[in-house]
Amino acid sequence: MSEKILVVDDDEKICQILSLYLRSKGYEVFTCQSGSKAITSFEEFSPDLVGCYASRDGRLGDTQTNSKDQQRTGDHAYRKG
Repeated sequence: MSEKILVVDDDEKICQILSLYLRSKGYEVFTCQSGSKAITSFEEFSPDLVGCYASRDGRLGDTQTNSKDQQRTGDHAYRKG
């Protein structure tokens, strides 16, 4: 059984590119473009690794922030165990 990875990014093209690459390496991949969908997907998919891009305050794209806080600022990865 392959490891499962959840990719979260508000840019659908980035999700597609990462998904194609990771699948070619043998991972099972699920993608989503919002924080609320990421939470639901995490509960349903139970991934081994979550990779996401978040705003400066750690929020994902669909949360309420002012325009200054919506700048993309960093990658985040979370691993089980």
